[in-house]
Amino acid sequence: MRITTGSNRYPIRVLIVDDSALIRKYLSQALNRTSFLRVVATAQDGIFALEKIQTLSPDVVLLDFHMPRLDGIETLKLIMMHHPVPVVMFSSVTREGALLTIKALKLGAVDFMPKPMGSLLDNMKYIYTELVTKILTAANSNVQGLGHGFGERIPRYRVPSSAQRGSTDFSSDLINDGYAGWEQLPFFAIGCSTGGPRALEQIIWSLPADFPAPVTVVQHMPDPFLSVYAEHLNSKSKLKVKIATPYSEVEPGTVLLAPGNAHMKICRLGTRLVASLHAIDSPGLGKFPSADHLFSSVARTTGERAVGIVLSGMGKDGTRGLRAIKLVGGYTIAQDRASATVYGMPGSARAKGLIDRVLNPGDIAKAMKTMTDLGRLPGDSRHVAGAMKRETNYERMHDNQG
Repeated sequence: MRITTGSNRYPIRVLIVDDSALIRKYLSQALNRTSFLRVVATAQDGIFALEKIQTLSPDVVLLDFHMPRLDGIETLKLIMMHHPVPVVMFSSVTREGALLTIKALKLGAVDFMPKPMGSLLDNMKYIYTELVTKILTAANSNVQGLGHGFGERIPRYRVPSSAQRGSTDFSSDLINDGYAGWEQLPFFAIGCSTGGPRALEQIIWSLPADFPAPVTVVQHMPDPFLSVYAEHLNSKSKLKVKIATPYSEVEPGTVLLAPGNAHMKICRLGTRLVASLHAIDSPGLGKFPSADHLFSSVARTTGERAVGIVLSGMGKDGTRGLRAIKLVGGYTIAQDRASATVYGMPGSARAKGLIDRVLNPGDIAKAMKTMTDLGRLPGDSRHVAGAMKRETNYERMHDNQG
């Protein structure tokens, strides 16, 4: 029997597509051990997979890249064209695998699962633990996430007074000396995870060549995938996109990404702002670069110039960091539900009342351009009213869903 709870339906019906009979067998056995997942079929190549998608309508497809007759990329294209369904790709941890993975994410895959080194049996526990989470996220994702609306206007978050801030006051960490001639511009920090690459691509590629403000990014993605993704962003961006190295200087008109194996925070070195990197196994910060870590450091370093932007992604990373940005009088934006593949990170921040504006990726880029055109001085938040006229009490019809 299939159980429905809210927007979730259990068991989640899974189709496994891989040319290895051994992988199909062991994955089926592993996933069928849970009460909330059921492998409804397997397929050895893309041709069989398309037939089974049409007849069985699975909730999630696990899809390998290298298969006879019809490979994973061509299969994915046809799935998205004729039978849109959440797809999680299996990818090898090589440069070739990373290139194919970035292409798959661009074509509409929700997420990917790096195949671990070594034997399948030795790594089955790891595969099972990681894969179940990815399947659950994919089953609740929005594969049609291409919203083009004007975004939602919501009431401005009230920044607590200094008396209310108590021990959480970040203002004492701020340094008032300017940084290298662009101290009046906003400082953008972006956090994203599952579904984030597509949204981030839309934003970065929409920014003009003369965009004067710095942009820093945390994208939950391990190396070598992140390095290849950064090259992909840079290939069509009018701005320079690069991976941070220890003490990389933050420069105007540059997009600086946290590396896949380290957390990144922004700190001062004299009159310069630089990236400080910390081991990925830092206590309490998770296994991916932390948006909370980045946002909090930007709040401490740039104060009211801080603009925190949270995009598609599962979980709650970024919520605490956005609170730090609000406490110092910064500005916050979240991707809207209609365009987000996974609404976890934006939804979490919005549920806490930490978001000033909800927009799709195209409009986020426009808002960033508007804010840099106007500029703002430390302590002057009037740019918000001047740059983006706000409608009051916009009706949020979907609030009860997350």
